[in-house]
Amino acid sequence: MITKRIKKNICNTIVGKNIVIWSVVMLLLWAALFPLHETSQSISFVFVGMIILAVLILMSYVYGCKEYRKFTKRIVSVEAFNQEVFQTYKHFSLSNQWLVYHKGNEFVPFLRQNIVSIYFDGKKFEGNVIYTGALDELFACCYGRLPYRSLRFDFEYYDKPDYQGHSVVNYTVSEDYTRITEFKYLTGQQADGTTIVKEYPFAYSGAEGEIPYYAILNEENQSLYEKYKALTGKYPNMHLLGRLAEYKYYNIDAMTEKALELTKELLK
Repeated sequence: MITKRIKKNICNTIVGKNIVIWSVVMLLLWAALFPLHETSQSISFVFVGMIILAVLILMSYVYGCKEYRKFTKRIVSVEAFNQEVFQTYKHFSLSNQWLVYHKGNEFVPFLRQNIVSIYFDGKKFEGNVIYTGALDELFACCYGRLPYRSLRFDFEYYDKPDYQGHSVVNYTVSEDYTRITEFKYLTGQQADGTTIVKEYPFAYSGAEGEIPYYAILNEENQSLYEKYKALTGKYPNMHLLGRLAEYKYYNIDAMTEKALELTKELLK
């Protein structure tokens, strides 16, 4: 719905921009045609300049009203989505203060508004939202991507009863991989052969198929995370939970405890 206040803001924005542009053009032309010391000595030059400026303001207003009518015909929604500002998931979306209009088949951001909403399956959602995904990707990495460490898993089978004699062995500096897991020691299965997996770390880039496993914790990255966290302040019913949403390392017991605490808080 396009309210009178929004229409007024649109018109004022267009007119204001054009007044500034034409005023700068007029001043540049005036400075070029009349030296500064001469204009200051001649009242007539000042009077002429004021008339020119008034004419330009009137032209700007007429042009602004024309553009206003043109834009309002193409505006589709006060709360439409601007992909440059935030991420839209399959079922979950954030409206982040942009009024848009159609340009061909695309949405074009036009005027920023103080309107924020959460949508679920295309409908405005007023309940609590517990977000557990990567916080930077929710806002389309508008401040830059938060660094994470991802992993590549290489599975190997050996036709022998044992590979390392333990379920998990960690390697900190001696190998390219950081961990080997031998599954038969976790399941207790009896088999002539054995399957292992080696974990190779690499920097998460956001490419399809990659998973951000571990936040890279330092002051610079924490400062970047706080900027993203501040954006969620516009959504009072949004709660951040988990390694990705909180940009922290949690063991499963600590994460379970925190999830239960949040549940109790929301049920009060």
